[in-house]
Amino acid sequence: MHRVVVAGGTGRTGKAVVQYLIGCAGLEVVGIVSRQNAGRYLSSLLPDLDVEIPIFGTLEQAYAAVLPTDVVDFTVPEAAVNHFTFCIEKRIHPIIGTTGLSSKDQQLFADLCREHKLGGALIPNFALGMIVVKKALAAAAELFAYAAVIDYYSDQKKEVPSGTSKQLAAELKKYKNYSHESIPVYSFRIPGQTVSQQLKFGGMGETITISHDVSDRVCFGPGVYKAVVNIGRYEHLVTDLGFLL
Repeated sequence: MHRVVVAGGTGRTGKAVVQYLIGCAGLEVVGIVSRQNAGRYLSSLLPDLDVEIPIFGTLEQAYAAVLPTDVVDFTVPEAAVNHFTFCIEKRIHPIIGTTGLSSKDQQLFADLCREHKLGGALIPNFALGMIVVKKALAAAAELFAYAAVIDYYSDQKKEVPSGTSKQLAAELKKYKNYSHESIPVYSFRIPGQTVSQQLKFGGMGETITISHDVSDRVCFGPGVYKAVVNIGRYEHLVTDLGFLL
């Protein structure tokens, strides 16, 4: 049985993921980390919740109280780095959904997992639809000489471009059509906008648009669940959700 703590579990994405995970077999959400809500139960923020999940101010406090086997993180980069390091030291599998991490941070994660021979995940987008997008990307990248990445978010999204856009641009660079080119990335932050990630491919007299739209953050739940139950198969950092399904 996986014992899961969700850091950032009182945020918009964190709450949606927790609500999904509660109904999943093979795991139990045993704690939440949120400095602002420490000492309360998650049911005080989600009245329809029928289980009592304690909220702790720090991951260290959660570890001492509930001994998690896995930690899911939807926080901010500085906290995510600290949480990842703590998890590896305690041989807890870290599942990081926080974006905005630097290449230095990502290298640190990879080094820690390799040194400790412990699986961890750094996934910028847990939506299953992004796996389909990447498969379509692979087909289009072989055929079209021009590509661009576009993301649309509400004005509450501060990261520009999004972590998903960065990953898609990096994925495109693997293909010979784009290996020596700079991939243009366009970001729009519009009040009221729902999340939309797009890839645009162009050729002679035609274009193709690959789009993934999010209408509810619960869509991240299945991907997080798969990451939690499957990360134990690995002894290194996993950055592609497709390997965890």
